[in-house]
Amino acid sequence: MFTGIIEDVGKIISVVSHGDGKEWEISSKFSRELSIGESVSIDGVCHTVTDKEADCFTVFSSKQTLEITSFSFRLSGDLVNLERSLKVGDRLSGHFVYGHVDGLAILESVRLFDKSTILRFRLKDKKMLDYIVTKGSIALSGISLTVFSKLKDGFEVMIIEHTMEHTGLVYLKEGDALNVELDVLGKYVKGA
Repeated sequence: MFTGIIEDVGKIISVVSHGDGKEWEISSKFSRELSIGESVSIDGVCHTVTDKEADCFTVFSSKQTLEITSFSFRLSGDLVNLERSLKVGDRLSGHFVYGHVDGLAILESVRLFDKSTILRFRLKDKKMLDYIVTKGSIALSGISLTVFSKLKDGFEVMIIEHTMEHTGLVYLKEGDALNVELDVLGKYVKGA
């Protein structure tokens, strides 16, 4: 389990196909602190550490993960949001994020508002709209955010400067696809 508070923006060093899945080597400033078997959120997708070195670690994505998430088109050199799993007793600054992606959202527009940035997204699967609530929580590429407004085919989020500067959001461009994890509380209420 995670909180959606990004600890590092790492880089994909290498991608190797293995059958229907892929193995990823990711650079990270906290790699040496990881343990083999530990969970790490990479762009909002929960992965298990299978190997590590002082400045990078390795994970494997299954066929299902590749089909549902942005990892189907990720490449060496891409930047990714990283978060280690939540420890009991830690502060919960974001919201409960499981790393179980529900689908993708496509960035449609970026506009500045005072010192913030409003990002407008279109959902690839419109069924996800049933679980989005204005002022509710949503995780985008692992980042805990608040829904600014719900739209007929997507939603908007307002990003403060700090979040833009300390996550991979700063590198986004229109047309990019982000992993979406809907708020688990909404899923339980709706009985999904």
